[in-house]
Amino acid sequence: MMSIIGKKRIPIRLQFGIFIILFTTALAASILFFTIKGQKEVLVKERTTVGQTLTAHLAAAAKDAILLEDDLYVYDMINDMVKNDAEKDIRYIFVTDSSGKILIHNKTDQLGDTLTDDITRAVIKSTVSSINKTTLNGEAVVDYARPVIENFSRKTIGYARIGISEESINRVVNQSARQMITIAIAVLLIGLAASLFWVRLVTKPVSLLADGAEKIGKGDLKYRFKIEARNELGELAEIFNRMTGDLDLAQQELVAKQRLDHELDLARSLQAALLPDKLPDTEQIDITAWYKAAKQVGGDYYDFINVDDSHLGIVIADVSGKSITGAFMMGITRASMRAIAPGILSPREVLIKLNEQMCANMRKGMFVTMLY
Repeated sequence: MMSIIGKKRIPIRLQFGIFIILFTTALAASILFFTIKGQKEVLVKERTTVGQTLTAHLAAAAKDAILLEDDLYVYDMINDMVKNDAEKDIRYIFVTDSSGKILIHNKTDQLGDTLTDDITRAVIKSTVSSINKTTLNGEAVVDYARPVIENFSRKTIGYARIGISEESINRVVNQSARQMITIAIAVLLIGLAASLFWVRLVTKPVSLLADGAEKIGKGDLKYRFKIEARNELGELAEIFNRMTGDLDLAQQELVAKQRLDHELDLARSLQAALLPDKLPDTEQIDITAWYKAAKQVGGDYYDFINVDDSHLGIVIADVSGKSITGAFMMGITRASMRAIAPGILSPREVLIKLNEQMCANMRKGMFVTMLY
C-alpha cells in the first residue's frame, strides 16, 4: 500500500476558502447579471408607459382644442410637461392635424409647418397609437404618437406626438445598475468575510484530526485527540480515540469475519446443491429456471417433484430469513416436501401435512411461504 504520510498537504482551510470565494463571487455575479437584465426590462417598460400616458393626455386635450380652435389649455399642459421634466428628456411636444400640419408645438417657430418625414407618413396612415425611433440633431429619440379622434364620427382629426430622448432610458438603467452593483459588492464582501471566519472555525478541528491521524499512522497509539467541538468532528475525535485502543480487537474481528465468510461459502455451496440440477423434460410445457440469493445465503428455493408417473409437482417457496438459518430451514422444508408429496394428487392435502410437520419443528417468528 502506498503511503501518503510526508507528502505536502494542501490545508483544507485554504481549499474551502478558495471554493467559497469563487462560488460566492460567481453566484453574486450571476444573480446581479440577471437582476440588472430584468430591471432594465422593467425600466424600459416604465419609460414606455410614461411616454404613452403623456401622449394620451395630450391627445385628449388636443381634441377639444382642434374642434373649438382654442389651444390655450393645450399650451398650458405642454408647459407643465416641460417644467416637470427635471432631466430635460423631452425633445419635442406637438399636435398636428390629419395631414401632418403642426397646430400646437412647444417651439412656436415651428407652428404651421407640415411634416413629411417617414415617421409622420407612417403615423398618418395608422389609426392606433405607435412608438417609433428616430434621430433629432444626431440624437436617438423615441417618438410616441397617438391619434386624436372625434367622439361622434370616430374620425381622426389630428395626432399628438411626444419625443423623448432614448438616452434617458439608458441613464435610468445605468443608475439602477450602479446602485445594485454597489450593494452587491458590499454584501459580497461582508458575506466573504463572515464565510472565511466560519471556515476557519470549522476547519481548525479538521487540521487537528489530520495531524493526529498522521501520528497514529506512524505508530503512536498512545496519542489522544483533544477536540471539544459539539458536532460531527468532536464525535469523530472520540471515535479516533477509541479506535487506537481497539485496533487489536478489530484485528481479531477481521479474522473471525474471514472465518464466517468461509462458513458462508460452504453454506452457499450446500444451498446450491439442494436446488434441482436438472429440469424436467415434458412434452406439454417448456421449463427453465433462474435463481440468485438476496444475500450470501438465502432461504428461497424451487423444486420439481414426481408425484406419480403422470403428475409433476412444482414448488416455489420463500423461507423467512436471509442467512444460514434460512438456508437450514430451506433444507428441512425441501426434505419434508419430498417425503410427503409423492403419491398425493391434492396440493391442498400435501400443504396441510407439510404445515403440521413444519410447525412442530419451527421456532416462533419463522415461517415459509409456498406455492405448490
